[in-house]
Amino acid sequence: MAVRAREVTAAAIVAGLERGVLWSIEDARASPGVPTEPGFYAWWMTSGAIPGIPAPRHPSQPFELLYVGIAPQ
Repeated sequence: MAVRAREVTAAAIVAGLERGVLWSIEDARASPGVPTEPGFYAWWMTSGAIPGIPAPRHPSQPFELLYVGIAPQ
């Protein structure tokens, strides 16, 4: 019998990434570097960190989206 994975909408993923905890560089360096849970992860950068490259803005912080990744396990 096949088990169907829970369906997740793109809007739900974006909302989760926008409301997640933002870690400082020091906190990120102190972590093991590998996500402890499966899911989507976003890296945010200081606005204008890469001049001339447009990026989506964070809804409540002065950051722009740099990368979205998936941790399968």
